[in-house]
Amino acid sequence: AEAEAEVAEKEKEAIAHVLQISTGAQKMGRITDFLDRPLDGLGPLDEGAKSLPVFNAEPMKGSTESLSRSLATGVMAVDVLTPLGRGQTMLVAGPNGVGRGELALDTVQAQSKGEAGSVACVWACLRGQGKEIAEKLAERGALENTAILEAPSGSPASVQFATAAAALAVAE
Repeated sequence: AEAEAEVAEKEKEAIAHVLQISTGAQKMGRITDFLDRPLDGLGPLDEGAKSLPVFNAEPMKGSTESLSRSLATGVMAVDVLTPLGRGQTMLVAGPNGVGRGELALDTVQAQSKGEAGSVACVWACLRGQGKEIAEKLAERGALENTAILEAPSGSPASVQFATAAAALAVAE
């Protein structure tokens, strides 16, 4: 069992070194895919930027800071019923037509105003909606603090998974 675990860890490390994504300010206001290719027509990203492995090892339990600062979503009912901590990952799930997208847009918009303006947001579009999301964020004045990673519409599950993992790596 230990030998299998060691082989699995070496495979994970090999994949992590192959698949890396750039991070930092250059991603803000841009739409890219999980391979760091720009999809917004604004030219290439800076190749000298810091990169992180997409499939990074998870932090050791207890090695991360506790969530001590709250993060306002801009929707009072959500803030009261489901408080979020700054640095926390947020998944908005539910059936079509319940307002998941609007809630996420409101939350990102709330981060671009006032003291929360320093909060960087990362949006993973798994159905090829990157340009539409970017337009909506720009209308709300929230595109400058948001990095958008997109999996084209009709992408295989593996591409969608890699896109979500890349978005998490950028957020971390």
